[in-house]
Order: sequence, then structure tokens, then C-alpha cells
Amino acid sequence: MTTVSTTLAERDQLVISHVGLVKAMAHRLAQRLPSQVEMTDLISVGVLGLIDAAGRYRPSMGVPFDAFARRRVQGAMLDAL
Repeated sequence: MTTVSTTLAERDQLVISHVGLVKAMAHRLAQRLPSQVEMTDLISVGVLGLIDAAGRYRPSMGVPFDAFARRRVQGAMLDAL
């Protein structure tokens, strides 16, 4: 079993405070995609990536959460395409 580095409350707070990041990234990505791609779909999978990032984040690694989350969110969005 893996160890959990953040409590559920800490994870939830990270997610809530970074939803704007997901929306901004979805808007930027949508500008380069065909109009058939729904913005809400990008945001939905981005939030799932954000939740995953918050659960896997290890502050002891010295990487800011924003930088860590950006990679996970972008990867989730690109995987969904």
C-alpha cells in the first residue's frame, strides 16, 4: 500500500484553490483545437487530473504544486483527446 502524503482535507483544499488553473489551461488548449471539442469536456478531465495531482503531490520534493499540477492536468487533457 502506498503512503498518503496529504490528508483528504489538504487534497480537497489544493483542488478547490486550483480549479481556476484548470479552466485557464482548458481555454488555452481549446484555442488550438477544432470547435467540436467541448470546453466542458476539457475542464472535466482537467479537474480529474488536478484531483490526481493533489493526491500524488509530495511537498517534500521541493516542487511548487502549481508546476506539478500543470503537467498532470495538461496530460489528462491531452490523453482525453
